[in-house]
Amino acid sequence: GVIVASNPSAGVFGVAPDCKVMPIKAMNEDGEIRDADLIQGVVWAVDHGASVVTLTAEGKSPSKAIEDMVKYAFNKRVPIVVGSGDSGANSESYPAANKGVISVSALDESSRVVSSSSTGSWVSVSAPGQNIMSTSSTKDSKLGSNYASVSGSAIAAAYAAGEMALIKSKYPTLDMVGLRNHLELTTDDLGTKGPDDNFGFGRINAAKALTTIPPKK
Repeated sequence: GVIVASNPSAGVFGVAPDCKVMPIKAMNEDGEIRDADLIQGVVWAVDHGASVVTLTAEGKSPSKAIEDMVKYAFNKRVPIVVGSGDSGANSESYPAANKGVISVSALDESSRVVSSSSTGSWVSVSAPGQNIMSTSSTKDSKLGSNYASVSGSAIAAAYAAGEMALIKSKYPTLDMVGLRNHLELTTDDLGTKGPDDNFGFGRINAAKALTTIPPKK
């Protein structure tokens, strides 16, 4: 819903409504996910034409296998955009803290970091992630079926992934470093000046990203 929905009358309009979503389930019925399943899901997406991968999973320890997965996607020019986590802690969460991953913290309506959003030096950017009207498979008592108010760093990651899809479409010659730089350097700086643990480089700004010409190498 955050990425591709297109129903302004219901208050729902995605960041990149002309894009397509490749939904892949990599967790079990209890909402748990193993490294092997996550890796299989991401690699399958990359091998079958995904331009951007977004997910939210929280692990306390780094994994060589996950690092290799990130490198595989990097070499295929597929950014991995991950929610920073929802433990509210300033401690490393994986794969968000893996080198090469674009990690996104969640903001509330006042552009403050949501208290449940994990933060740290690995946060790349921040995006809206609280009380966001979106599509839903469940029925909301106030909103009815098909729509719901959703929150979490996964929602923030979806916003950033949608913007990354727009950037890749607008500037198809950018390499992976250029794509990440363009996302980060077209943000609105919040908090302390420059990158910080809460907001990363700042709050994403799709309009700025699409109207700012990337520097030539």
